[in-house]
Amino acid sequence: MKRAHRLYAASLAVLSTAGFSPLSAQSATDDSGIGDIVVTATRMGETRLQSTPIAVTVLGGEALDSRGVRDVQDLKAYVPSLQVSDLSGYTQLFIRGIGSNIVFIGSDPSTTIHSDGIYLARPLSYLTDFLDVERVEVLRGPQGTLYGRNSVGGTINVVSRKPSSTLQAQAQFGYGTYDRYAAQGYISGPIAGEVLASLAVDVSGHDAFRENISTGNDVEDLKSRGVRAQVLVPVGSGEWIIRGDWSRQSGAMAGYPKLIRPTGNPFDDAILGDFDKVSMNRDNFTVLKNYGLSSDLSLPLSDGLTLRSLTGWRAFRGSILTDSDSSSIDILRNLIAPIRQNQFSQEFTLVGESDRFDWVLGAYYFQ
Repeated sequence: MKRAHRLYAASLAVLSTAGFSPLSAQSATDDSGIGDIVVTATRMGETRLQSTPIAVTVLGGEALDSRGVRDVQDLKAYVPSLQVSDLSGYTQLFIRGIGSNIVFIGSDPSTTIHSDGIYLARPLSYLTDFLDVERVEVLRGPQGTLYGRNSVGGTINVVSRKPSSTLQAQAQFGYGTYDRYAAQGYISGPIAGEVLASLAVDVSGHDAFRENISTGNDVEDLKSRGVRAQVLVPVGSGEWIIRGDWSRQSGAMAGYPKLIRPTGNPFDDAILGDFDKVSMNRDNFTVLKNYGLSSDLSLPLSDGLTLRSLTGWRAFRGSILTDSDSSSIDILRNLIAPIRQNQFSQEFTLVGESDRFDWVLGAYYFQ
């Protein structure tokens, strides 16, 4: 069961008076006055969604904020054929019914997530809050040609908001049921000549959903912290973006939390049917840390020919402790610690445009 939240939010924006337009997926307007949604789903630069021959759903930054979409789990309410579930921190992601139930340590997903073009290799690292996001593109599969062997079901592209050429700042605050709190803020602008930078911070969480009558320490609470920094450096007629991010989630997260049939133990059977209470003799506790660096260089070589180099390094650390028998009897517990994962990727793409046809040539390395 996933609990519904009611979140009351407020925001404050401070910006310079020159050159500002609302941040959303609506970035251009055609002759008929209909806004164009710009996407990068084809990996051939920015294209209009209306003329992109891919089954894709796009949510811009303003739509994410107004609908309270904070992570990939919240996307399923607004994206057709998308299913997302949380199995003790491991994300089970299905698009058009294609996905995998085998999402534990060492397993590869069959429906993927890319953050600014960087492939996230482990489902345990998916449930982080969106931070400084310009748009989210959900591509229905198969996407194996453009996005690799593990994207047969499709992929979710999370695209960050680029640093702005004018000073901009925004803060958002929210409070809701189960003492849910959320505070996000960012500042963006020039720092030296034409060099631009941005910094975004997230602090959020909520109290426990269920009362543990055995230990008195309740379960399914959450604390989330995150920060993202970007620097954009002009390189001739191209640009070089360096990104860094860090996030941490902790709490007594859900993991085998509720018995739904009698066991013969009076202590456990007394709360059957009461989904606000559990009876576990051990306390669940989870810590998940994600951090990484990336380099995104886009360099026009001539008219209609662009070279892009995308380099990414990411790391994941964590530990998970759960009472696997979900009862007050000391039968079974599950301890996964320490969890350590590192990944490195390098991708080169050469994109060409001409009057007759457009083309892309790529090379990719992943460890």
